[in-house]
Amino acid sequence: MRVLLVEPPFQRFMGFKCDWYPLGLGYLGGALLQRGHEVRIYNAEFHRQPQYLSSSRLLKTFDLYTEALKDEGHPVWREAAETIRTYRPDVVGITSRTVKFASACRIARLCKEHDPHIPVILGGQHPTIQTEEVLKNPDVDFVARGEGEETLVQLVEALEKGRGGEEIDGLSYCRNGEMAHNPPRELISNLDALPFPAREALVDREAYDPEAMGNIFTSRGCPFSCAYCSAHLIWTRRVRYRSIDNVMAEIKHVRDTYGTKQITFWDDSFTVNRERVHDLCRALRQEGRDIYWSCNTRFDLIDEEMVREMKAAGCNNIELGVESGSAQVLQFIDKGLTLEKIREAARILNKHDIYWSAFFMIGLPNETKEDIQETLKLMKEIKPHWSTYSIFTPYPGTKLYQISRDMGLIPETMDWSQYGHQSPHNRFTANLSAKDMAQMAELAAREFDRYNRQPRLLLKKALSRSRLYLASPRELVGDVGKLTNWLGWGKSPAESQRTPWAMEDSLPFISVVIPMRNEKKYIAHCLNSVFSQDYPSDRMEVLVMDGMSTDGSREEVLRLAEEHPGVRLVDNPRKITPCAFNVGVQNAKGEKVVWVSAHSVLETDHLKKCIYYLRKTGAWNVGGLMVGIGRNYIGSAVALVIGSRFGVGDARYRYSSREQFADTVYAGAFPKEVFDRVGLFDETMVRGQDYDFNHRIRQAGGRVFFTPAIKTYYYCRDSLPGLAKQYFQYGMWRTHLMRKHHSLLPRQMAAPGLILILAASGLLFWTTPIVAWLFAAVLLIYLLAAVSFSAPLAAKGGWRYLPILPLVFMIIHMAWGLGFWRGLAEGFPERR
Repeated sequence: MRVLLVEPPFQRFMGFKCDWYPLGLGYLGGALLQRGHEVRIYNAEFHRQPQYLSSSRLLKTFDLYTEALKDEGHPVWREAAETIRTYRPDVVGITSRTVKFASACRIARLCKEHDPHIPVILGGQHPTIQTEEVLKNPDVDFVARGEGEETLVQLVEALEKGRGGEEIDGLSYCRNGEMAHNPPRELISNLDALPFPAREALVDREAYDPEAMGNIFTSRGCPFSCAYCSAHLIWTRRVRYRSIDNVMAEIKHVRDTYGTKQITFWDDSFTVNRERVHDLCRALRQEGRDIYWSCNTRFDLIDEEMVREMKAAGCNNIELGVESGSAQVLQFIDKGLTLEKIREAARILNKHDIYWSAFFMIGLPNETKEDIQETLKLMKEIKPHWSTYSIFTPYPGTKLYQISRDMGLIPETMDWSQYGHQSPHNRFTANLSAKDMAQMAELAAREFDRYNRQPRLLLKKALSRSRLYLASPRELVGDVGKLTNWLGWGKSPAESQRTPWAMEDSLPFISVVIPMRNEKKYIAHCLNSVFSQDYPSDRMEVLVMDGMSTDGSREEVLRLAEEHPGVRLVDNPRKITPCAFNVGVQNAKGEKVVWVSAHSVLETDHLKKCIYYLRKTGAWNVGGLMVGIGRNYIGSAVALVIGSRFGVGDARYRYSSREQFADTVYAGAFPKEVFDRVGLFDETMVRGQDYDFNHRIRQAGGRVFFTPAIKTYYYCRDSLPGLAKQYFQYGMWRTHLMRKHHSLLPRQMAAPGLILILAASGLLFWTTPIVAWLFAAVLLIYLLAAVSFSAPLAAKGGWRYLPILPLVFMIIHMAWGLGFWRGLAEGFPERR
């Protein structure tokens, strides 16, 4: 059966970057795949726009979630509906924490709107605890309580055979209008028997950072009795462990499959079993191949020997829960810790210079303003390298939930959508008024943000991951982006949620034209990014113009077209790009035509932005920033070079950060009537047809507009010979463009001029010392320039690229220059 597993959206509505892999769904998916079912895992929290929010910004943007729950036309709900429609599942499973319950219900409703007969199963924390409340929802058919792998597999197989769930332990459902609860399921005794999480089934998997694939459980269960924690309601307080060999096998799998260097152990208390920690550290040291990791534990479960050993084995972050700086509050919440123990463990961590993070909580039922001040004071005293806090949220089924209810702090009817750790509406304390609680929450947010912004702590974070950056430079680039977002540099999440293109009501019918020839490696990524647009699917068509591909590209498009009726495959027998554009325009039904490269991936609001800027500027062509991405080492180096001015000269669409009317843009969006005014693309030009067309637009009185708000991610050439061929052709066809329009900018002669000087001085190298010195000087100056421009690119993208970046610069410049002179020499009157 085809099973869709869904993580409902919550923080995504606030603009928060949720780039983690939903590990629980991964285990469910792995169990289903093992039994021969088809599985797709849709993490609706994930989106490509990076935003890592500070505590203050999360507090201020929380209400975007509740607003989105009321907005049935929100782009995220449209994306979810499109995902369901595209995959056509036989069964849908949805996981839900308490705060996400309303969101999970919306997903369930979308499933039933698509097909009323789809069985919808809810599982996870909230459905396990509030089972009967969940079953009252008419869109929910089953609740899987507790540990769900075996329950879900048995239910899917029963549904496949036309049976119900009467004999399946751990399952609840409605039968003849009555709720039925089967006996609880016994916990899985041998965790090694579980298959690895189905990371390969993740929707948009290629868009995730390698680090996101590194989330791993090594155990289930926690023996402690913290009064605020609900984990025992799923896993119990008995700890079950995977074998060290099984854990190491999964680590090697994610490293070798996804390039993951940073592992995050998601165990509730990683160091409960001291001997097992030593065994795992020993195995990690023996593996010795750039594996770094973080974990979560308690202050009373670490000592000097263990910290030393963990650090030596690659641990670069330990996360610990402090909760409160007040002794009486710690006792009240059954934390089982004293302030003295917290201080002593913090001293050990700081002494051994291992990076560590501390979690705190405010607003507990018995807490006062003075207790919260003590918490802030303790944070500064114990000096963690990162601190975060949450506003106390009493989860159903916990001891503090019952205490809060007995104290009259929880209303009879609870709006679970307000039940988030950063909700400004939370007040579950008897000693603070709603106004006082809100003030203390804002004070805590400011204090934690101010603490974390200290330059020494930011530097400490960088140093703790320095070895990881050397092993995986991509992580450095990602962390720089996270830091930029977290510091609040750029548009706020609230602004991004309310951008004019996101709120546009009257959107025209558009045609997306994609030229393709032998692009099997890329076309599915490209089309999936088009299908994921927040543009209404009934107002767009997709035309794939195929140049008679022979590598399976056509079959891939036809397969996707079966799931997306708006896709058409159109033959382009002449095989060249301008012919593809022209046939596409002639077949287009849309008011606007958007050109998309088969090598590219679009952001989800790409099409809306194109329409917005066409209307705003009145331009005849609108395009944006071309951001290079690589599939391998060579491709990533090329991506860095083509994003630099030294690498690509006047091609500002590759690096500019300023909106402007321009000579040309990459790809582009056009009103269809532009082709009536200007004509079609010049079919004698294999390369440079976009430059030519934009030149004709300007000659006809139109304008071309560039904005970095529109980003297109482009897969670069991933081999040096392929790169050389590409830029040699660019140079050749530039001469054709020059003749046609009788124009050539002086800066475009830089590479041909370099070739001319080197060739002339090289031929006369032995004639006089002056010529020899000229040749050597020109070559040396160029090489020094290439190295000097390579250094900042390597700092940005990873120092491992430094050795190859000067070579990439040289190939691009030399190939372009040689191509230019070849084209000039041949006359190049027409396509050969």
